[in-house]
Amino acid sequence: MVFHDQQSVNDNKKQRYLSLLISEQIMTRARCEGNGRS
Repeated sequence: MVFHDQQSVNDNKKQRYLSLLISEQIMTRARCEGNGRS
């Protein structure tokens, strides 16, 4: 059974938002570490 209700839509948006946040944090951390080394 597949439910295309508002809850699943919200979950998908939340997942995408979280993955964006996480990748952004990783990029920022890597950039900060790179600046610290040089």
